[in-house]
Amino acid sequence: MIIVRRRDPSFSGYSAVRVIVNDKEMTKLEYKGEQQFLLPPGIHTIYFKRSLAGKSNLLTLDVKSESDLIIVECAFNELATSISARIVSNHEEIVELRKASLASDFTPTKSISAIMEVDERKRLVAFLTGFLGIRGKNTKIYRYEDILEYELLENGSSVTKGGLGRAIAFGVLTGGVGAIVGGVTSQKRNLSVCDSLKLKITINDINNPAVFVDIITSKTKTDSPSYQSKYKSAQEALSLLNIICNSNETEKAMASVGNMASISSSADEIAKYKALLDNGAITIAEYEAKKKQFLDL
Repeated sequence: MIIVRRRDPSFSGYSAVRVIVNDKEMTKLEYKGEQQFLLPPGIHTIYFKRSLAGKSNLLTLDVKSESDLIIVECAFNELATSISARIVSNHEEIVELRKASLASDFTPTKSISAIMEVDERKRLVAFLTGFLGIRGKNTKIYRYEDILEYELLENGSSVTKGGLGRAIAFGVLTGGVGAIVGGVTSQKRNLSVCDSLKLKITINDINNPAVFVDIITSKTKTDSPSYQSKYKSAQEALSLLNIICNSNETEKAMASVGNMASISSSADEIAKYKALLDNGAITIAEYEAKKKQFLDL
């Protein structure tokens, strides 16, 4: 996605600025305006034009995929006589824009009270870290593939953990969502009071790598209905996180199989053209051209 912005340092009139991409007008920007559009993968040129001020400097956009996010800003000088343009490379701003886009697309299909919500169709998840345990405008949305590990902490000690590339440790999932038995239960038999119960999720985000969801924050007897209810919700969250991480592994495996199939198919096609070359049906130049095509050289 390409986002174009007009950020003049001072008011420069109401005249629109035309956004020219690959020598064609894509859209227009009014004062402090912003527009967005998609470009196919490839190298594209962009500049901004207004009749009285001429045109801005020419920029080159290297679009790797349609999921790329590139921000381009233009601005008049103080006298509104010329336009400058630049590609914004502020990583934090791009990250925030991506999160805002995820939030606008998020439609929960499953919810675990005061812990998390999941959009199964778009493979998105929200962790309810706020005081009231509800999703608000500042709640961050994560993609399934952003989740690396998860851990249940009780009174500061790890009860169970799991994540990509390993099964749940200490506890064993059985019987579907919400059933965690074995080590978890055995470790809890000596506890009569729970001071804190929280879920820790490790995220693929170098700036904010851990998310904590508080489930119990004050002394609660472990034989009380309140504790039993909240612990059951924690079990369900762990099971759901296990399913999410397993689906990530499945997605990776399927992608790997697809790549192997593509390689195998290319090898088969090259072998066919080699046979044609050996039989004199095509020239060496034709064979080399086909081989480069299948090898993406």
